[in-house]
Amino acid sequence: MSAQNQRERQQQAYQEQLRQIQHQREQKMREKLQQLKAEYLSAYSLPLNYPAKVTSVIDDDDGGGSTNTSKNGSIRTSKEFINARLLEAGLPLGGGAPSKLTLGDHSVAAQRFISDLEGTGCYDSVQVHIGNDQDNNDDDDASPEQQQMFDVTVRLKEKRWYKIYIGGGVNSEDLSSLGTSGGASTGNAFGGGAGAALGALPKLQFESSLSASNLTGFADMSTALYSVDQTGASSFRFTHDRPLCSWLPKQSTLYDWL
Repeated sequence: MSAQNQRERQQQAYQEQLRQIQHQREQKMREKLQQLKAEYLSAYSLPLNYPAKVTSVIDDDDGGGSTNTSKNGSIRTSKEFINARLLEAGLPLGGGAPSKLTLGDHSVAAQRFISDLEGTGCYDSVQVHIGNDQDNNDDDDASPEQQQMFDVTVRLKEKRWYKIYIGGGVNSEDLSSLGTSGGASTGNAFGGGAGAALGALPKLQFESSLSASNLTGFADMSTALYSVDQTGASSFRFTHDRPLCSWLPKQSTLYDWL
């Protein structure tokens, strides 16, 4: 009886070893497939269509029901401005690249574009999607070259176009220790603690600002600032930052060059 139990234990141990060996082989095969897939994607050329699509991002707060989806609603940002920034970042829209660029190259250029656009301060979120929709793949009228090219979709969440700030405060300066022309202190002249209280004069500080962003659709920024310091002096400052190309006619040669 003990010999039979020993053979069963040996058989179970042998089967367990077989399962471990099989699991290790499957794990190595999956890792090899993942490596081959990554190498294929990194070397696969992705020609891009022109122009890029520009849409707005729907958040849960906007009633979209799901985050990071897009809608074709109106946005303030100019689509020509976005396409120009994509080209500046190194995304070869229209297949005009000097050499075949891979998905890795496009990812680096897209990240450069996102950082550049977020740096303007006009957007809460900037997303870049490279790939074709199923509807576009079924387009029979498209040429074979167009069917092999991929769309670029830029999804923007624009910030509120205005921002208002109003702030102020009161500082007091104790004048009870300052002497008068007769040599008596202010506190003594008004009599003890009452004179000290009257000697504390308030000083008003006030500051207000109004910022307007992306009014023209070119990530422009306008700021108006009005302030009053402790001495009572007031100051006003206005700044407007806007790309040069946005001032030019769209049909001009300089506009196309910029």
